[in-house]
Amino acid sequence: MVSIGRTTIKYYRDKIKIHQTPYSLANVVESHGWYSLKPFNWDSADGILRSALCVNGKPTDILFSENNYVIDITSTSPITDTVRHTATRMLCLNDDLSDFHHYCNRHQEFKWIADQKLGRMLRSTNLWEDTVKVLCTTNINWSGTQSMISSLVTEFGEATPHGNHTFPSAKVIANTEQSVIKSKTSLGYRSEALCDLARSIDKGHVNIDSWDDSNYSTEEIRSQILALKGFGPYAAASILAITNRFDYLPVDSVFINHVANKYFKGNKPKHRIAEKVYAKWDRWKYLAYWFDKKH
Repeated sequence: MVSIGRTTIKYYRDKIKIHQTPYSLANVVESHGWYSLKPFNWDSADGILRSALCVNGKPTDILFSENNYVIDITSTSPITDTVRHTATRMLCLNDDLSDFHHYCNRHQEFKWIADQKLGRMLRSTNLWEDTVKVLCTTNINWSGTQSMISSLVTEFGEATPHGNHTFPSAKVIANTEQSVIKSKTSLGYRSEALCDLARSIDKGHVNIDSWDDSNYSTEEIRSQILALKGFGPYAAASILAITNRFDYLPVDSVFINHVANKYFKGNKPKHRIAEKVYAKWDRWKYLAYWFDKKH
């Protein structure tokens, strides 16, 4: 237990199972920039990832440790199956990337990925949060994305026992006037797309959690994403990757510049030509590009 002022906070702790070894929390957390977006807080020196979520309707701190892959939460009740499921999703503990690693072993320059069993990408507590974060990466630099997410969480999230804030739910956003969101955050024109999505979810017109369901085809989910206001092919590819569907490439200026500099001597190819660079990776194209860009 830890005392903060007059409040005593009880920690509950549990170990979580790992599907595939070796497993590195640091590699998963640092797979992309989510760890620098609220409510995430990553302590690389101590190997501790903090975030926040609602447990039984109450704002709760959640902490992951590299040591033995332990999960801690500040809560009035022990860790539930729902929390374990959320933790497993966030850290990609059940992801089987053996086929991707098989592809990597075919290419000498990618063998290091297979050797380290890389490919898991940090996820948020739910797909709604991930989808909003993707929306906030469109047509803006990374510092702008960080600013948008920070203001959204701080202004509309609920405070946890340790003073963190949860990511605001779709219901909270749906019940907030767009003008209020626009004035209190730096989302700008994206506030319209955000509110439209939140209201569609709240009214049951869009079942965003179904995108995590493997029973739906990639094409079905992609069509649903593209039907949303403010979500184009780049956003669709990024969201699909978060649901373990790596068939599509996130074609934007960063993608084109990378392909131009590495494969076309600085000359920018047409989109369809640029995408052919990763055609040999079949359903793993997104991951192949991701690591090719980083290496």
